Amino acid sequence: MVPGRTWEHGAHPLPGGEWRFQVWAPSAKKVDLHVLSRRERVEAMKPPPNGYFRALVDGLEPGSCYRFFLDGSKERPDPASRCQPEGVHGPSQVLAPLTPHNIAGARRQRSMSLLPRGLGDFSEDLLSPEAG
Repeated sequence: MVPGRTWEHGAHPLPGGEWRFQVWAPSAKKVDLHVLSRRERVEAMKPPPNGYFRALVDGLEPGSCYRFFLDGSKERPDPASRCQPEGVHGPSQVLAPLTPHNIAGARRQRSMSLLPRGLGDFSEDLLSPEAG
């Protein structure tokens, strides 16, 4: 752990290529990180106090998938994952850190507008004569 830095839930890239993982599993006695990338492996997570399990893992590339393995019997996705490419019950995926290029793409997406497709998509408040 970096002195003076708090651990956040989920997967987070660190300088130097390592990834930091944390999950809160207070009823689990053991949690392992099952990495499903080209170099599939299982990494033991350290059980600090208060039910937070943590691991530092190297050799992951953005796009690598993973799950948490609870007490040797249940595999679960990361509840704090920023990406679930196969849905909420599928494996979680680590994402590349934001760069100026990524941020520009996010700004473009944020500036897009979504419009209702039909009259039924409006709320009754918008359709009332007083709304005009």
